[in-house]
Amino acid sequence: MSAPSSTNQSAFDSPMMRPFMDLWSQLAKEASGARWNPISPPVGLNNPSNYLREWERRWMDAMSDSLDAYLRSPQFLDWMRHQSDFAVKTKQQSDNVTKEFARNTGIPTSSDISGLYERLHSFEDSLIRRLDEELFQRMKGVQDQLGTRLSDSLSRRLDRLEESLQAPPSPPSTSRSIETALERLHKRLDDLEATLLRRESKPGRVTPRSRKSQTEPPAANRSRSREPRASRPPVKKPANGANRSAATQPRSSRTAS
Repeated sequence: MSAPSSTNQSAFDSPMMRPFMDLWSQLAKEASGARWNPISPPVGLNNPSNYLREWERRWMDAMSDSLDAYLRSPQFLDWMRHQSDFAVKTKQQSDNVTKEFARNTGIPTSSDISGLYERLHSFEDSLIRRLDEELFQRMKGVQDQLGTRLSDSLSRRLDRLEESLQAPPSPPSTSRSIETALERLHKRLDDLEATLLRRESKPGRVTPRSRKSQTEPPAANRSRSREPRASRPPVKKPANGANRSAATQPRSSRTAS
């Protein structure tokens, strides 16, 4: 009989049951001292609802203390550890079963997909690295070729420019274009002289030359008319025919003829 009594005593002394024991003992002391019924309000309390609220508050405090003691007890902590270990083992067993089933049926799993993704990523990195190196080498070769071509063309142009600057100036050539220009000049001079003569020969028209002749004495006019007209120096040109020789004759001789 001693063993059951010790077991009951240890159960009542546990931290989970102690708040309830304190609550019931306090209520028993109040009931025995005031001699009132726990169901009815005590004497002197006008509002029964206040008594019920006080009873509810004490009950809730005892419940919270009991639950706090239970959650801090070693029994509850051991139970939580066993439950977590059981959940981990269950998850590992389910993963092993799933992998085995997927391997037998040929269905890819998440680990297979992640491994394939890692392999593809590494292959992509290596491919990009090789393409980058090859592209760099090609660009370098193109730049070298362009630089060589540009330097060669620039050097050739500079050489040509130096040769043109160092070459002596060519002497003036007596080409046919110069002769043609001289002939046209002589022709225009002859036409101008004929125009002036026609204007002077018109009656009743006073020209600058006729006005000047009126102011001068007759002797001066006769002496001036007897004086020969000054001829221009002949232009020396190579004799290439009768036309060229005639073009190079003085204007006075052509007018006399």
